[in-house]
Amino acid sequence: ILLFPGFMTLYIEATEENGESQDQEDKLPELTAGEPLKVLNLAPEQHFTQPPPRYTEATLIKDLEEKGIGRPSTYAAILDNIQEREYAAKEKGRLFPTDLGCLVNDLLVENFRDIFDIQFTAQMEDELDKVEEGQMPWTQVLQDFYDPFQSDLVKAKDQMQDLKGKGMPTALTCDKCGGSMVIKLGRHGQFLACSNYPDCKNTKEFLKKESGEIAVVEEKPFEEACDKCGAPMAVKTGRFGKFLACSNYPKCKNTKKILVNGEGKLEVAQEETTSEICEQCGAPMVIKTGRFGKFLACSNYPKCKTTKRIGATGEEKGEKAKAEPAGENCEKCGAPLVYRKGRFGPFIACSNYPKCRLTKKLSQVKETDGPEEGRPSSDQPQPAKKAIRKRKVSL
Repeated sequence: ILLFPGFMTLYIEATEENGESQDQEDKLPELTAGEPLKVLNLAPEQHFTQPPPRYTEATLIKDLEEKGIGRPSTYAAILDNIQEREYAAKEKGRLFPTDLGCLVNDLLVENFRDIFDIQFTAQMEDELDKVEEGQMPWTQVLQDFYDPFQSDLVKAKDQMQDLKGKGMPTALTCDKCGGSMVIKLGRHGQFLACSNYPDCKNTKEFLKKESGEIAVVEEKPFEEACDKCGAPMAVKTGRFGKFLACSNYPKCKNTKKILVNGEGKLEVAQEETTSEICEQCGAPMVIKTGRFGKFLACSNYPKCKTTKRIGATGEEKGEKAKAEPAGENCEKCGAPLVYRKGRFGPFIACSNYPKCRLTKKLSQVKETDGPEEGRPSSDQPQPAKKAIRKRKVSL
């Protein structure tokens, strides 16, 4: 609706063949308050407000630049820190906050409101620039920051919730000893733990409903009995995903690996047996997968912790060459000392490893007639020196 013509009084739009201006067609008719309108058509359409998309590394850096936070030299460190400390996880190229990240953020924002404020961070960046340009003394910047920060730090030490130690109290009761359950912070996020720890080591997973109510995630029974004590096995979640653990924990610490079969159901992963026999207890050795790949382990674990390395084909690696004796006995257990090679070169170690872990530097052992391992003897041919070729350089 045109309220005041202004420059439109002098502006004449080219008319079409029918003599009507295009602008005239787009204008709304003059209306008065309370005037009844005739409904020509109703178009029922529903629209939902979509939340903004999650940050990618690029969009996060762009937002930091727009808000004046950080510098190009610090952006890479910021992205590395939030992921290495598991405050955020990258999924399909986007960053999602973890439970640990949300919890740490809530605690810090609640207790250090001034510091964890976008305006404060941007202002600090400006003040540091002024210090660099000589427009502001650095002592004043530090004093203005330190005084309120020290006050908040003392206050947080007394009032901030200790989720790692005492935990956050809840209204739930421990089903094993009757104590109260508290929320604690672990490597994989928050969990419920008995307040009588270490006398009672009962723990539970939980979920927070929209109302804020805490709901315990019941352990899903699994049709598998513990082969150590006969108690039922329960599905747990750990660092490497879901696994089976004995419900009689901590008295029984038996665990089993589980996987998802073709039907989408969980089943126990069968350990691959071998013809190898444990040298310590005589039990069969099985193939397991660890941090550095597959290895042989005693099936009588955890009573027997014997392990062996295996090659890429699954066969046991050949025995190492027999270590050369150093000519002295261990001062702790009396076993002979031998020469070993390590990350930082040759050294002396007890042959009774791992029961005895005594080690010595080569300089701490008396010289013997035999050549030291890792050092060529005088009668051995020395490697030829690489010839140095001279080139003429034209100026």
